[in-house]
Amino acid sequence: MSSKNITLQKWDFIWACLSSFLLLLSFHPFYLWPLAFISFIPLFFFLSRSDRYEAFFFSYVAGVIFFSGSIYWISHVSFFGCVFLICFYSFFWAFFGLIANIILKRPACLKAPAINKILTSSFGLACLWVTFELFRSDIPVFGFAWVILGFSQTLNLPFIQVADIIGAYGVSFLIMFVNAIIYFAVFKSIRKSALIYCMLSVIVIFSVFYSYGFIQLSKHPSGIPLKVGIIQANIAQTDKWNPALREKIIEKYDKLIEFISYDAPHIIILPEACYPGDFEMEFSKSSWKKTIREKGIPVLLGAVRSEGFDVGYNSSFFVSEDGTIMDHYDKIKLVPFGEYIPWKSLFSLFGLTKVAYSLGVGDFRKGTDLKIFTFNPKSIGNISFATLICFEDIFPTLSRKFIDSGAQFLIVITNDAWFGNTSAPYQHMEASIFRAVENNCYVVRSANTGVSAFISPRGEVLNTVQDKLGNELFVTGGISRDLFISKPKTIYRKVGFIFSYLCLLFSIGYVLLLLFPSSNPFNLNKLHIK
Repeated sequence: MSSKNITLQKWDFIWACLSSFLLLLSFHPFYLWPLAFISFIPLFFFLSRSDRYEAFFFSYVAGVIFFSGSIYWISHVSFFGCVFLICFYSFFWAFFGLIANIILKRPACLKAPAINKILTSSFGLACLWVTFELFRSDIPVFGFAWVILGFSQTLNLPFIQVADIIGAYGVSFLIMFVNAIIYFAVFKSIRKSALIYCMLSVIVIFSVFYSYGFIQLSKHPSGIPLKVGIIQANIAQTDKWNPALREKIIEKYDKLIEFISYDAPHIIILPEACYPGDFEMEFSKSSWKKTIREKGIPVLLGAVRSEGFDVGYNSSFFVSEDGTIMDHYDKIKLVPFGEYIPWKSLFSLFGLTKVAYSLGVGDFRKGTDLKIFTFNPKSIGNISFATLICFEDIFPTLSRKFIDSGAQFLIVITNDAWFGNTSAPYQHMEASIFRAVENNCYVVRSANTGVSAFISPRGEVLNTVQDKLGNELFVTGGISRDLFISKPKTIYRKVGFIFSYLCLLFSIGYVLLLLFPSSNPFNLNKLHIK
């Protein structure tokens, strides 16, 4: 191999990796969201000049860089698990790069392409990206809808309002479509008229969706005012299940319930697994019951629920104002290798289950029912809500099903203390922001530590629990505010959620037409502008 070829490969490596760095800058802690609209242009430039092996390999490397910089915090729980997930999820980038290489190098995309060819190719690349995001999010066991491309725009509030029509995946589609259009306009030798059409397409996209966004943001909240209180106790992960500290933890929550009750909320929210024991067995004699009855305020809280000696659930409990446990919800989406061992029988054959348990892997059972909690505050009437536990809010389908089942707003209870002072809690909140916009409902977050917040139906972070310096992580406190509860209605809930599946169908059809042009009924390779 000549030195020239070695230099070329190194240069190509830099182009491929540049996309990863630009995209990382669009997420927390930098939030330079405009970079997301150009971050894939260097990767496209590389893919258009590489062969398929290079496209696959260097796209994989770019994926490793991106996920290493975005989900590095998993190493706080398991270094091996972090490395495995980075290597595994990077394959989605690799296969995207491989198929994008085909799209970018086919005659439909080369040598003075007409505007219709450019738009078709850009549409194809955007659909392809959404398809791989969908696979990464919904793949059995390892589904992980984290750092979705659309999530980079959580501070770009006008733009993300379109999520109430086409969801978070739709926002990802628009970002990738703009990347592709700009790439073709800048790096391909095209006719002047086509260049103008390309730039007009970008202007139209921003004009239309920003106009829609500003209209949505200008709407004033309406509905029934419901005051909700949230608590963040900030119990260290090393202390949480320490028997010697059990009474102190219970007392701390007791005082926080009393503290937030002075705001007279209609309901108080406590975080995931906040009770350090068997809640159902012990609650009747707990000081919490006495405090709740004295204050006359219902409470939603997280605790472990047991059935027999070997069966446990990560659950949320709704306690009425008279201190009665009214109902519970068992977490449906469990964390693999965190809350349960997938394919347990297979692991048992090799004796690995004991190893997993020794490393702290839980043995929870999966819930099956979509539970809607209902209560009737004085002078308000019936209010219904649903609880998402831990990372359940990253799955858009689950949130939509809760709203379709009658929930008027969503509550997220979580514990992000596992991940230290990292980007994890803020990335987690990005998902909650999109669930609020998609379903046009408030999302209330209560974390042991993390970002405990109120999020409006338009995705605005209204308030967070923070100290005097503005710190939101590892602080103790509580806040309350009025939410204007109404019946959520969005196009996304009715039909928009199928957008990602339409992208999947288009991607399959488009790639097949490029691979087998002789059977192409649309003659994509012969499109032109006269």
